[in-house]
Amino acid sequence: MIFLFKEHYIHLINISTLRLKTQRLLMRTTTPTL
Repeated sequence: MIFLFKEHYIHLINISTLRLKTQRLLMRTTTPTL
């Protein structure tokens, strides 16, 4: 049970980091700061 919870937590963290990365990429592409 604890192991499953741990895996779920790690999965959530991975999703959040991916979301942040994609948001950063979108911001970089939309705002012309080159």
